[in-house]
Amino acid sequence: MPVCSGPCTLRGRALCAPVLDRREYEMDRRTDWSLQDVNRSAVVAAALLIGIGGLLGLIGLSLGGAALATACRRWYRRVDLPPHELARLKWEQARAAAGAGAGAWQETEEKVYTPRRERTSEAE
Repeated sequence: MPVCSGPCTLRGRALCAPVLDRREYEMDRRTDWSLQDVNRSAVVAAALLIGIGGLLGLIGLSLGGAALATACRRWYRRVDLPPHELARLKWEQARAAAGAGAGAWQETEEKVYTPRRERTSEAE
């Protein structure tokens, strides 16, 4: 329902345009988005920065891979054993360490702790 904002008649003619009330204005307002709402310069800047960041990431990845490959080559030249013999040696060292650790654990348990059945028989 149009509402006029004040006295607007002069000899019966309307001098002001009708003003819609707030509810009609809100119902008539468009709520769907359009491409005009998007700030294109911000989108272009974001895409450009993402592209530059991706390129820098690829360059860093390739430099890191090259450094790792060079380090592996230098290590291989310095080692006296072939890789399969070195792997076997490390496996044997790990087994020996695990056996020594298990033995020390069992010895400590026998020295420090007494089984429950022995504690209950002493108390009786």
